[in-house]
Amino acid sequence: MRYRPLRHAVTVGMAALILSACSDKPPVNPLLSHVPADTPYLFSVTKPLPDPLYRRMVAMSESQLDKMVRDSQRMADELARIRAEQGGEPLPPDADVYLAMSVFQALATEMQGKLGKDGQAELGFVPNAKALAYGLGPFPVMRGEIADAAKVEALLQRIEQRSQTSAPRASLAGQDYRRIPLGEELLLVVAVREQELVVGMLPTVAEAQLLPLLLGQQLPDTALTADTLTELQSRYGFAGYGEGYVDFRRLARLFTGRDAGPVGDAWRSLSVELPQPSPGCQSLVDGFTDGVPRLALGITDVQDHGYGMTAAYETSPAVAVHLQKLARPKPLPGMGLADDAMFSMGMDIDVAALRAAIKALMGFMVAEGGNCEWLEPQAIQAAMPKVDFMLGPMLGGLSGMYGQLTELHFDEQTLQPDASTGGLLLAVSDPRGLVAMAAMMNPELAQLQLPEDGSAVAVPAELLPPQLGSLHLAAADGLLALATGEGSAERATAMLKAGRSDQPLLLAMGYDMGRFMGVMEKMMGLAADRLEAMGEAEQARAVRDQADSFKTMGGQVGRIDMRVAPDAGGLIMQQQVELR
Repeated sequence: MRYRPLRHAVTVGMAALILSACSDKPPVNPLLSHVPADTPYLFSVTKPLPDPLYRRMVAMSESQLDKMVRDSQRMADELARIRAEQGGEPLPPDADVYLAMSVFQALATEMQGKLGKDGQAELGFVPNAKALAYGLGPFPVMRGEIADAAKVEALLQRIEQRSQTSAPRASLAGQDYRRIPLGEELLLVVAVREQELVVGMLPTVAEAQLLPLLLGQQLPDTALTADTLTELQSRYGFAGYGEGYVDFRRLARLFTGRDAGPVGDAWRSLSVELPQPSPGCQSLVDGFTDGVPRLALGITDVQDHGYGMTAAYETSPAVAVHLQKLARPKPLPGMGLADDAMFSMGMDIDVAALRAAIKALMGFMVAEGGNCEWLEPQAIQAAMPKVDFMLGPMLGGLSGMYGQLTELHFDEQTLQPDASTGGLLLAVSDPRGLVAMAAMMNPELAQLQLPEDGSAVAVPAELLPPQLGSLHLAAADGLLALATGEGSAERATAMLKAGRSDQPLLLAMGYDMGRFMGVMEKMMGLAADRLEAMGEAEQARAVRDQADSFKTMGGQVGRIDMRVAPDAGGLIMQQQVELR
């Protein structure tokens, strides 16, 4: 049994957090006063999206929400059927799942058609509300501005009525809240304050100390300052539409049981049955998190038709040096992306530098892992020569590759790919020598002579599998291009001259979501037809529903490009998303 609604819930939840933003001034989120300075993670939304983009995000979220409602209803029906087969008694493994699905379905149903500004106002929310997600230690908290506490409370009551549940109520210093046990050790708190909705998870052993902080009746001794977000905005170009971080060092201290105070005591009580790491393992974990102490992420820019995001894995100077050595100074053609391919991906990695980086990591584990029961330093030491073999002479001349898939067709009978159009570009020290090596395995390839001017030559058709149609090769300046399908000769030559990135890259990937989803929709539709012909109506319905989801997504999302590049501060991942 798959609980797919959870996946859609995450999608809609993230979209809702991004959609809830407010302020045209440089973003300062007043809710930060509730956030402890030592929170291990934070995501803040302060600034509104432009209306055209907001409407597109709402449309995308609403289609996901509609599917989520359908999926959750099917899940509830299936659980009800199982209960009926068992005489109507709740199944021990599924009783909590059934309850959660009922509440989830009720929430999704109430939100249907109300994710836009008018709908949000009708429910009592501020359409462009400031919002926060952070941690009291590892325990998550979400806060968001609301416009009408009475309407939000009425929404929660309707959810309870729809789901035939009633959350236990409690009160602290005049503030009512819902106190929902999650087993014996955790509880979920939902509180509607005058201008704020608060949802958080707390450990029962620290409830007395942490609940006033969660309800906003007590502020942290040391709160996070706006300077923390301002510094992230300045360094990475985050624009206030949503940004934050994950502090790996702080999480490591929490999860290895070394944090003080109520939060640390609570975690140690929750993990009492888990083996506690020795000081040697704690030191090893500290070494890893000192190397990669923090992940920063956020939205960098928005346009009417899309947005850009950046995720930065901040590293120590030593790790950054290794990362910078991995990337070739001159990126491969095509790594600039924004091409016309349905899918394209390239990697530009210096194999010798990769080998050195892996061995440096293994050397660190050998040096630091001698007193850690998690590792066997002797085994790691013995594996080092294997790295030399795997990344040795056979790959020594390869320093990058870039591939693209322009068209993909499926056989309607077998549902297997029967034709494709695309290409592969290899950065090698001796392209013609690589072809000569291939000729040693197939002597008929020896007749191929690659011109120095980069023009393409055809591989004899009798040497190719039928689905390729044609294959052309071209070489120039340490590059070997292979192209298949219609127009393969022109494509092979063009790949040698494609645009390059203006910065060294480790990875670049791009895809046209509309075209890709179109292919998936057709393939799933054919599969559903086949299932129906076999009498598998229920499975066919599920597959056809998935095909409809592909169609919807393909109509909403255009092109997505992603690049991964090293710099002096770590590893930078940038993504640009185009919405239709």
